[in-house]
Amino acid sequence: MNDVTLVYTVRNNYAIFRLALESALEYLPKEDYEEFIVVDDHSDDPKTIDFLKSINDDESIPVRVVNSGKPLEYG
Repeated sequence: MNDVTLVYTVRNNYAIFRLALESALEYLPKEDYEEFIVVDDHSDDPKTIDFLKSINDDESIPVRVVNSGKPLEYG
């Protein structure tokens, strides 16, 4: 097991986020990282919010979703 943590930040953009997450989970073997964290930067798009909730609720997806606390203001 590697001591690597993958971190992906997201704010809305459901379609792009879903594609990126699914690609990462498909092409990065679980043995290559210890944890995968998605940081939600105050998404307000209903599709993105629902998808983030479904990730957190599905224990078969090895991803943890956390809220950023305050806006990251990146981009």
